[in-house]
Amino acid sequence: MPENENAALKAAVEELKTSNKQETKAGDYIVIKVTGPSPKDIRFFAYDELEKLGAGTFSVVYKAYPVDASTGKLGATQKEIRALKKLRDTYQTTSKDEIRDEVEIFYKHYPRVKPEVHVINNYSHIFTEAFEGGNLIDYKDGKAVLNPSIQALNLSERFQLAFQLAVGFNLFHHNTPTTGAAIILGDIKPANVIIKVVKPAKEGAEQFRPVAQPSLRASLEFHTPIDFGPDLAGFHLLGGWAINMIYTWQSGAYETFLPRGPDETNNVQWVDYSNMNLRIRKQIRKIFGTQPELYISITNLFDQKYLNRGAFNDSEWLEYMNSLKLPMFEGDRNGSDRIGIYPEDGKSEHVNVNINPLKNWQLFLWPRDIYIGARIYF
Repeated sequence: MPENENAALKAAVEELKTSNKQETKAGDYIVIKVTGPSPKDIRFFAYDELEKLGAGTFSVVYKAYPVDASTGKLGATQKEIRALKKLRDTYQTTSKDEIRDEVEIFYKHYPRVKPEVHVINNYSHIFTEAFEGGNLIDYKDGKAVLNPSIQALNLSERFQLAFQLAVGFNLFHHNTPTTGAAIILGDIKPANVIIKVVKPAKEGAEQFRPVAQPSLRASLEFHTPIDFGPDLAGFHLLGGWAINMIYTWQSGAYETFLPRGPDETNNVQWVDYSNMNLRIRKQIRKIFGTQPELYISITNLFDQKYLNRGAFNDSEWLEYMNSLKLPMFEGDRNGSDRIGIYPEDGKSEHVNVNINPLKNWQLFLWPRDIYIGARIYF
């Protein structure tokens, strides 16, 4: 950037510092002052009205650059640049409610986007992560042109993108965390959808290699001879017993959830799986050349419960995941919860398992089963 532009931006910052103004011009840029929770928390951003990331009926999205107050230089890295969504007339009740609900959903479901809302000269300014992929569809010479990044996708990848868009729209139409009311997005069209293209740091299958899951399987069997113990009219009460216990353990699988960058994968883990099965048999003395046997078989001896992902639809599952305390969240939402915990375990009251009541029976499959029976060996 030329030195004269840096000087103009620095002068604009000084003007905002020493006046009650919230924005001013500096060449091609509009410089705005953003105040945080503390009066000392003041930042400056600059945007060019010709440099748009997207536009809709009620708002325009610009590329906003942080301004270094001491030098006037603009932050130019992808991490520093923010998307600035500018709405008109925030004092209308409908606009305030819409903005509140929209940002609330951002905080709940997409914490890494880190939305901020500031009112500057009666305009709402919503700052979020900047998506550099452009609009899903642009119009050139009156014709719709599909984004080149989408054109490069194969059919399977396009289907995945369409599915992700549908899940995102459904979040807004479903409900907002505070009011429970739906946000009606009345201006959804491809030209209003801004995409983000993430290029993997490593090519090939190496990037998607799953994390190893250590496992253990142990079997213990105890037998007594058929004629062991005192003989009571040919019946040996202590003889002919066989007790078999099988224990299985496997470390929880890893998944990728809300990655904080293209290199972050496998950042959340399921709970470990363990199970004990028990089988007890008692052989009785031979009768007419046959060998009778009584048995009891118990699967999932300790009635351990494991959450079934298939019981949730996509919105319900995302709501569950966002109720966990995970490393990518901030504040009191930060933690090391594992996927699969549930409120009934007495330690996870903050977890939200909210599914269709008709599907409650699907939450936990494979309960403890007890089988009692008899066999006769000829």
